[in-house]
Amino acid sequence: MKKKRWNDRVKDILFPVILPLSGIKIRYEVDLVNECERIPDKPVIYACNHSQFSDIPIATRAIGKRSYILLGKQKLYLIDRIFFHLLGAIWVDRKDKEHKKKVKEKILCYLNRGQSILWFPEGTWNLTENLLMLPMRWGIIEAAHKAGGQIVPMAIRYDRKNKKCQVKFSPPLYGEELANYKNGIQKLRDMMAALRWELMEEYSEVTKRKNIHLSDFEKEKEEIIREYPPLDWEYEESVIYKK
Repeated sequence: MKKKRWNDRVKDILFPVILPLSGIKIRYEVDLVNECERIPDKPVIYACNHSQFSDIPIATRAIGKRSYILLGKQKLYLIDRIFFHLLGAIWVDRKDKEHKKKVKEKILCYLNRGQSILWFPEGTWNLTENLLMLPMRWGIIEAAHKAGGQIVPMAIRYDRKNKKCQVKFSPPLYGEELANYKNGIQKLRDMMAALRWELMEEYSEVTKRKNIHLSDFEKEKEEIIREYPPLDWEYEESVIYKK
């Protein structure tokens, strides 16, 4: 494993200062359901579900350690762009295959330097009413496997009415579990969906979900989109991965 570069060290030093500031963007009381389990001395990719603008500061706080964030190019408030830059952002053009190849190489460089990555493998916000996890590309599996690393699945569940959210982790995926990329991405998706379902069960959402009318989901979806005006939802819908 290569040594950290000076800019990695600067970002690490700034992290304890930046983390409390992330609370400005968190409008929820955050409950960490379990501790994050990691294998020592293996690069880490945190795989998180994605449903709204506060996912990144909440995931960062739950992890408790600085990670480079893989972000699709998009319109952002200036304060958010500064926050991501200070943490360490890896920007990707989700519609440019050549750019995505270059970003994969960059991610491997970071992982080989012992840096961790926060990755949202759905590739956009999941605001569907019937899919716990959107289809996912297997690039995250490839990156972890080539770096000899691990993937730590995590899920965020929101109670928007009461302004509370829960974060839950699964044990890491690593080694032979990552060798077959197609099987690996299916396993990761299943694990992340299971985490979301467990949170729904644990916090009594399952029976409620059965009784919620489609129009209620649409209303909540519109509310989530309105909360972040820079979001180009038409573009975000266009990058949803279709198998």
